[in-house]
Amino acid sequence: MAYFGQWLLLSPLHRVQYQPRRRTLTHQPTGLGSGQSTKAFPNSGLVRLRQILAPDGPIPISKSSWWAGVKTGRYPPAIKLGPRTTCWDAAKIRALFEELRRQ
Repeated sequence: MAYFGQWLLLSPLHRVQYQPRRRTLTHQPTGLGSGQSTKAFPNSGLVRLRQILAPDGPIPISKSSWWAGVKTGRYPPAIKLGPRTTCWDAAKIRALFEELRRQ
């Protein structure tokens, strides 16, 4: 594989035009340590795990730590919507991270 100007030569008979990848930030993280408000987090309804955990959500822990906390009762129980869809009550999650913020 060789790069010649704007063409990327993959083999002697195959070449493709090189287009660099653009990286854009589409959201602002709202973690507890970032000092930002929780306005992006809903007050009511249901939220998915990716909305709860960092970098998108307000709680900076890993998935495995979250599930261990759910199992022990430290974090709110999950609501199953289907065999592969799990969510949580947004009001309970908001109360949880307000409590964590006070500590």
